[in-house]
Parts: sequence; C-alpha cells; structure tokens
Amino acid sequence: MGQARRWLQAVALVGMAAMPVFAGAAPHLGPLLPGEGLVLYAGDAPPVGVGEVKSVTPMGELARVLWLKLLGNDWSIQDLRYRCSGGDTPFPCGGPKGHGKVDLEGAFRKGCDRAFLAWSQYSMAQWRQEEGSSVARLQLLETFAPFLGNRLPPGNDLPPITPPWIGRGDLLQTSPADLGAWLEDPLQMELLTALPRFCSGYFVAVKMLLGQEGWWILPATAPAPGGGTRAWVLAGRGDVLVVLRLPAGRGEVEGLARLKAILALP
Repeated sequence: MGQARRWLQAVALVGMAAMPVFAGAAPHLGPLLPGEGLVLYAGDAPPVGVGEVKSVTPMGELARVLWLKLLGNDWSIQDLRYRCSGGDTPFPCGGPKGHGKVDLEGAFRKGCDRAFLAWSQYSMAQWRQEEGSSVARLQLLETFAPFLGNRLPPGNDLPPITPPWIGRGDLLQTSPADLGAWLEDPLQMELLTALPRFCSGYFVAVKMLLGQEGWWILPATAPAPGGGTRAWVLAGRGDVLVVLRLPAGRGEVEGLARLKAILALP
C-alpha cells in the first residue's frame, strides 16, 4: 500500500492528465514550465513523462554518475583522494580555492571535475597497461556507449580521457527519458543503491533503518547549445526516481527550486 500511495501522490503532482510520452504526446505540461522535462518512475508502475523529455542534450556533470557506475567500487576500495586547488586555469574547478582534499564521496557531492578527471585517467592508464587498449576500450564502452551516439571516432584504441569524458562539452548526451530508462535498468541496481549515500551522506542508511528516509537530490550543470548552461536534477526516495531537465539559461539553484516546487518538497 505504501508504494501505491506514493505512486498516486507522485502522479497527482506531475498532473493526472499528462499521459506517458511513451504512449503518445502529453496533452499539456501540468505544473511544468515551457522547456522543462520530467520523467518519474515509481516501483513497477509505468513511467510518467511530462514536457520535453525526448530531446537529447549534453548531460554535463551527470557524467560522474557513469564513472561511479564503472569504477566507483574500485575507487572506494583504494580510498582515492585528490587535492583540488581551483585557480584560474584552462580547467577551473570549484572557484579560486577549489574543493580542497576530497575522497570519492566528497568529489561526487561537490562535483569536483578535476578529481574525476585525474582518477579516470589513472584508471584508464592501468587498464591499458594490464589488459591492452582494445579490451580497455570495450570495458569503457559497456557503460558509456548509450551516451556517445556516433560522436566517438571508430577504432580499437582506448580514447584519451579528456574533460569531455567527465561532462565538459557535448561528447556525452542523453534525454530525460533515456537517462531514466538507463537508471531503471536492473543492471544499474547497485548504482541506484549507492546514489542515496553519495548524494545524502552516510547517515542515509541510518535514516532508512529509522523509517525516516528522505529524498536524495543530485543537481548538475550541463553545457547548452549555442553557449551557456542548463540544469539537470536527479532525485529519488525509496522506489521513486525523478529526472528533471531545465531549458538553457537556467542553473542548479533554479533546478533545485523547480524540483521542490513540482514535487511539493519543503
């Protein structure tokens, strides 16, 4: 009954008249603003999609979710840490002083691109040395292929891991519908189990045990065509998963505000 009740509440929030886009165009956007797109999954119920959920755009900082899927366990076991100094460089990260010394959870929650780039380059160099470039390429594509389209040049070599691989530029792209479907695939069960901790901290497990489970929220910035940025937001609670994308020109602060307004969160 709890799952069914949450599902009915969620559907009411995004608009009962909005049919899933997978079955046809939604007759109206409900509470969404023009250009926004939202996909909601809840348990075994069919997904609900409202607004601009099918168009493909750069995923930006959400690329760190892909690296968490691919190498998160290895990085956690190694207890990797990185000192992000920020600064005015061709690859700025975290403002003038950077993010400081971060472990995997800190880098994930703070969106430290430098840490993810350094760890990714380090890991790929190891894969190339231990398994060969062609095998390493195949392993990389197991996770990244759905987000590359035809933008990766053909070949058998492992590509250089550059800023576009961690979300800078337009190499990695998706839509709210495609990202939601990828996350809800049973192959991503371990990833979805990990996301609440990486977004909400270690105390999320304690809250679950006490029956006080709250929403985990991951905002992200992505490049927008023609310059500027747009915001993405992933969120979840229990068996509910939400993917929200805002139109170009709106950032993470607006993304969080819109998510809370759409879901009636405090």
